[in-house]
Amino acid sequence: MALAKVARSVVALVAMSRDTRTIKPADTWALALAVGFGLAAAGGCDLDDGVGGPEGDAGPGGAVDAEGDDELEPRCETSVDTSTVCLEAVEGRPGDTVEVEVHVLLDEPACSEFQEGFASVEYENAVFELASEEAETDCFELQDYEFSDGSRVVDWYITADDDEDSECPEGFAPGMKDTIEFAIRGDASEGDYTLPLDTASVGASDSECEGLGQISGLIRVLAPD
Repeated sequence: MALAKVARSVVALVAMSRDTRTIKPADTWALALAVGFGLAAAGGCDLDDGVGGPEGDAGPGGAVDAEGDDELEPRCETSVDTSTVCLEAVEGRPGDTVEVEVHVLLDEPACSEFQEGFASVEYENAVFELASEEAETDCFELQDYEFSDGSRVVDWYITADDDEDSECPEGFAPGMKDTIEFAIRGDASEGDYTLPLDTASVGASDSECEGLGQISGLIRVLAPD
């Protein structure tokens, strides 16, 4: 599960460079070593930047006709050749709360389960507010962070455990694993807003089933009623 650990270490190091806060109780040397060893284990894996949205940028898309026929296409109903974290596309109006599905996709049937999934999701704080409650347990984590430059990310993480006394499962089947709720602010302008995956990774006991694939999400803000 080297790739998932690498991704979490990279996120922590990047966060330290952007802000003075510490994400995890580990020092910089430990994180640097984790990144070094993890990247060596990862070898020649390609990173799909997975920037979502029709325009392929990390900001708001063009205006959308709320009464038009421009329907959102499912993003996570697809086959992959590397393990991938995928965020679905949803739509809502100012004042609504929407649920963005988090999927983990595996190269099936060769890969049938994974042990660790991580995603760091960027969102526009002027348009959205995280509505999901932050949580941290042995098996799951959802944490929201604001950086000194005003940008925000929410980290999502699940992990399995092969300890027979653990309440965590020994592995996860692919598919929809969770939802992250966002409240659309009342003064949000209509349009398409990408939810870029700053970092994403899937760890597995079978190294062939690990992957850094990512498909960013999208929230379409419709015109108010």
